[in-house]
Amino acid sequence: MYFDSGSVNERSVSRFPSISQTELSSPLDLLPISRYRFTLVANTPIRLPLYKGSTVHGGFGHALRKISPTYYRMLFEPENTGLAVAQIPRPYVLLPPLDELDEYPAGHIFHLELTLFGNAISYFPICHAALEYLGGEMGIGGQGGKFSIQRIEQADSTDLTIPVTDSSQSSIFLHFVTRTRLTVDSELLRSPPNFQTFFTRLIGRLETLTHFYGQGEFIDRDQRAILTQHANTITTTDSSVHFYEWDRFSGRQRKWMKFGGLLGWCDYRGRLAPFLPYLALGEWCHVGGKTSFGLGKFVIDWGDIES
Repeated sequence: MYFDSGSVNERSVSRFPSISQTELSSPLDLLPISRYRFTLVANTPIRLPLYKGSTVHGGFGHALRKISPTYYRMLFEPENTGLAVAQIPRPYVLLPPLDELDEYPAGHIFHLELTLFGNAISYFPICHAALEYLGGEMGIGGQGGKFSIQRIEQADSTDLTIPVTDSSQSSIFLHFVTRTRLTVDSELLRSPPNFQTFFTRLIGRLETLTHFYGQGEFIDRDQRAILTQHANTITTTDSSVHFYEWDRFSGRQRKWMKFGGLLGWCDYRGRLAPFLPYLALGEWCHVGGKTSFGLGKFVIDWGDIES
């Protein structure tokens, strides 16, 4: 659906198609979530790094601060009594284009995704305006390339779906699509994560998002303990995961920062059915550190689990 980008509302944003036919179970209704996929077209040549997360995130932030300092603080510097800003998850994930091109010629079509949580869903119009301002006025990349928004597709938690399996044994391939920063004992993990480590970090992320932006307790303590213990029975049968470095310069902090993380896939096998709703939600929420930059994106290949 195409629309006049000057006035965006719920009716002017088309819907994502569902990814499966089976709806998620009720615990996931506790975290309001909405995802927007932007189809963009380059109006002039755009030069970008191979991984575009820092450039897109920085450009979005600068544009947002230009047009609305208040909304910039609400998204980039959320406040909570008694906690430092660094301890509060951002209420969004901005996934950049994932191609490995370093230049888009004029007319090139590319995509990015913005996922908003909780009350931040109501900020979508200002986020849309910031991206329009970035593409039409400020420009992005080394030469300040310009782009325009052609289309927006939207999906929310009612579109989140998972396969169903009654099998006692099943397998999934979990692909780390963008660098994933998982910690164990406060140290950054540099080897393939076992399933318990991965699931513990994922459930922690979902709990934290729900605490700040959701409605009620995401999972009770006993249920979490049972799932975490059961996660220890899931085996890793194969993996291609390696740690890949990535250094970025922070314009706000005026220094170089290390954003390296895991890339590749893990083949997990075991009785996975209890974990499927959380894995499906995690595909949208990402996992690990620096998720607002698009890091921690993973995708599930459901393997022998039937859809």
